[in-house]
Amino acid sequence: MKLPDNWVLFKSLVLEKIKVYCNTGIWPFDYDLFTSWLSNFDDKTDEYVALHLLDSLIVRSNEMAVSGYSQLLKSDLRQHLIKNNLIDKNLSISSWTNALKRGSLYTKLQFIPIKLSNDHGESGGTIYRLMSKLMNTDRMSGSINDDIFGKTIVLIDDFIGSGEQFEEYAREINLGTLLKRNHIIYSPLLAFDAGLERLSKSFPDLTLMPVETIDRSEGVFMPGQNKELFRNDTENSVDDMVLHYSEMHKKYSPSMPFWRGKDDACLTLVFEWGCPNQTLSILWMEHTNKINNWQQLFSRRA
Repeated sequence: MKLPDNWVLFKSLVLEKIKVYCNTGIWPFDYDLFTSWLSNFDDKTDEYVALHLLDSLIVRSNEMAVSGYSQLLKSDLRQHLIKNNLIDKNLSISSWTNALKRGSLYTKLQFIPIKLSNDHGESGGTIYRLMSKLMNTDRMSGSINDDIFGKTIVLIDDFIGSGEQFEEYAREINLGTLLKRNHIIYSPLLAFDAGLERLSKSFPDLTLMPVETIDRSEGVFMPGQNKELFRNDTENSVDDMVLHYSEMHKKYSPSMPFWRGKDDACLTLVFEWGCPNQTLSILWMEHTNKINNWQQLFSRRA
């Protein structure tokens, strides 16, 4: 891999963009967090690769999450419920939003955050707490079990990758039986298109309604994908960047899992509350015995 002649200019442009995003509140992070992380890289080529990762970040803040679900509740979800005769077709948007805030629909409609029994994290719970700005989450929630009958259940999550983890959750709650007795909607904040496709085949009766979808091409680089130039680089191909990034794995933390993200997703996705494991682990790596005082950038998803 060759360090481009204009890499210093590229660095200044990337850092200036990040500073603007941070200072204006578009990104919910302190600018110094990024410069501290870049200080981990004393090799200029490594730093150049790191700058490309920063330049390709996909950031979703708490505010963005609330805004996204607000639009979903008022549009797609409300229309879906009316179409399927699950709520009164004459229920206006204002009456619908007021009903959610009062929690008056709790006897027929529940919103339940996803959480695996062996998972100490609570990403679905994080999203659900944010939704308290949109609804009475105490009244609209509930436990999910085989006794539920004749209800509409909206499952809340922050991210679906391959769909494998949701299938594990589905086995735990006996989703197949629940689908025969209830109308169930899965509504993650962000969803990989491949994961949605997998779930549509596994659970054809499950309604999939993500706030936002992304596809495989959103990965910052895909191993062996092509020989074309990488992003706006004038010297190096995608494969050149992948090779060097793999060398950085050996240099900085050879035992670190998910270096290219789970399932080689190569995502640079970060939520305000942390990164999913489909995100390159160098972006959320907490420490390494290869580098003294490694400066962590983001945390793992809670």
